Amino acid sequence: MKKNLTLYPSTRRQAAGTVYSSDWADVSYFHEMLLILAVTAQGAYTNETLDITVQGKDANGNIFTLSQFTQVGNVISVLPYLEPLKLGNFGQFIRAKVVTAGTAVDYTFSVLGFAKRFSE
Repeated sequence: MKKNLTLYPSTRRQAAGTVYSSDWADVSYFHEMLLILAVTAQGAYTNETLDITVQGKDANGNIFTLSQFTQVGNVISVLPYLEPLKLGNFGQFIRAKVVTAGTAVDYTFSVLGFAKRFSE
């Protein structure tokens, strides 16, 4: 069985120096996953950055970094900007942690995914 995930829905973020986290997604039934960062709009400023880390959480509540997308910065020349990220061995829960920085941050983006079960 495959499952579509919305780890971080399409959202516009405009506050610099802010940390956002998605809700925890239960992925315990899956063994591999493809996540896609989709940036669909960005402001015209040159010093803004968007960092997205994928975090996991074990049964004891310990949070750890699984992977991260390439930092999105400056002005993207082609929109939408899409970046895939393949994950395996991610534990029971995952979430996206988003950090923005810059003078006038303005990004619209989402983190979507496709997960695959053990039996496939």
